Amino acid sequence: MVRSIAYWLPWLILLALFSPYVFLGENASFRIHDNLDSHIGLLKIVTNPEYFFRPNDFLVPDLLGELPRSALPSEFNLISLLFYLFSPFKAYLINKFFVIIVGYWGMWLFLNELYRYDKNLYLQISLISFAYAFLPYYPLGGISISGIPLLFYSIIKINRDSSEILPWLMILFYGLYSSLTFSGIFIIGILILIIFLYSINRKKLMSGIFGVIFLSLIYIIQDYRLFFDLFYEPFISHRSEFFIERVEFSRALRSSISNIAFGHIDSNANQLLLIPIIILTIFMGAFKNNFFSDLDKTFIITSLISIAIIGIASIMFGFYYYSGFQSIQVFFQEIIPINLSRLYTVSPFFWYVLLSVSIAYLLKAKLFSKKLITFYLSIVITANYINTEFIKYVDNPSWRDFFAEDKFADIKNQGLVEDEDLIVAIGIHPSVLQFNGLKTLGSYHYNYPLEIKHKIYELSSNELKKNQKLENYFLNWGSRAYFWSSEIYQLDNMFLETSKDKELVIQDIDLDFSGLKDYGVRYILSNKKILSPENLAANLIYQNNDALEFLDIYLYEL
Repeated sequence: MVRSIAYWLPWLILLALFSPYVFLGENASFRIHDNLDSHIGLLKIVTNPEYFFRPNDFLVPDLLGELPRSALPSEFNLISLLFYLFSPFKAYLINKFFVIIVGYWGMWLFLNELYRYDKNLYLQISLISFAYAFLPYYPLGGISISGIPLLFYSIIKINRDSSEILPWLMILFYGLYSSLTFSGIFIIGILILIIFLYSINRKKLMSGIFGVIFLSLIYIIQDYRLFFDLFYEPFISHRSEFFIERVEFSRALRSSISNIAFGHIDSNANQLLLIPIIILTIFMGAFKNNFFSDLDKTFIITSLISIAIIGIASIMFGFYYYSGFQSIQVFFQEIIPINLSRLYTVSPFFWYVLLSVSIAYLLKAKLFSKKLITFYLSIVITANYINTEFIKYVDNPSWRDFFAEDKFADIKNQGLVEDEDLIVAIGIHPSVLQFNGLKTLGSYHYNYPLEIKHKIYELSSNELKKNQKLENYFLNWGSRAYFWSSEIYQLDNMFLETSKDKELVIQDIDLDFSGLKDYGVRYILSNKKILSPENLAANLIYQNNDALEFLDIYLYEL
């Protein structure tokens, strides 16, 4: 009876806690940074049936002027398929639901396999799995992080019996629903290391290795467009001009410590709640003569591996751009063109492995009662849930307000702008325009032709030069290929505060308007009124500003 309740109750609670997203619908608030401001608009474009299955050299005309299809997400990625099959908001919620369910189910399977379905830990395993499911994962990373326990469980099963079909299907699911560049490359390396450490005979070793090889092949198929760009180089990427500011030792050390204590916005384990019980376990165990005999050898090795990976990930995060390691970093960057500091993406899984080992030991050694452990895990679950999007970002504009479909529909209904007209956005994320089916010269994109970056700089350099920080931001990175206003830019919250300030206006903006017109730009769409029409060389033809709404629109025709 207890076992049945412990299994089914979390599923019911999961559904109940997810329900606010459904009830609030598009009135719910979500993370903007690296989410609504980028990927949603991008996915809306790429999943257009006219573009989705096109060959790599096909030019998608709706963002950055024209962009090769190979520079956009693959059609074999399950997130892309969700956006292809459903409306953007439905796809976003379905993805979020899958991420939570896979997080719970995968961790539950993994921990039960690790602890051999110990009935004394059944409730605690369910609660740990529940807490892991509601970590604040990177919204559009798929199951890159939440699915790691499911992947490890699959490898364990294959290492034991490679004839079972289900573990292979789980690996296939993980490979199609996660990102190679975000976390996959690190998972592959860690799995190879762990298999070697745990395997006893060559037969078992090879079974696990075949599982990793299979995952690698799935990534190659899923990201075949990325590999096409990597090996055939159809264009010189703007990433070739990345310039990362080097940091001194003290700053690198602070970043490493901060990563251990607070994690990263894309992979936060809320470890401040976990660290005390982990340290307490080590401290209390150190005073027991039978500390190691109370723990299975497997758990000791698992704990040491977890601590090592968390430590290395935090050091990599803090010291990757340390000035003293510049030559080493450049060397590895040339071999593997991936940001190795992103090893932090795997940390949440290993934090929760350490949590499970700590709780298993404390209960086995009878140092803590089950009631106390249950109360503690309830606190962890509550803290994780408070960090979910619709609570953490409650002060953000809602999905409906952010994308303002009604306002853009009004512009189209009046016949002011056609879908093929090229537009420059000022003080508003280009993804908003892309979401509403408008063609933009600017965009937020991780890989696009360098010549487009140079063209945008040529057209906006006078405005960028008004602020050295803003100019460096564009020149040294450039993934936000925006047309900036030096008066209203905010690199910290990206237009969030400026959009809320209804009294703010743009006194002057110095763009190459004749150059924009020659390039094919017909309109400038601004979130703020521009008070220099003589310099703007454009006519205000539409405005929609409401003091009670998040987004104001001022449309100028060149």
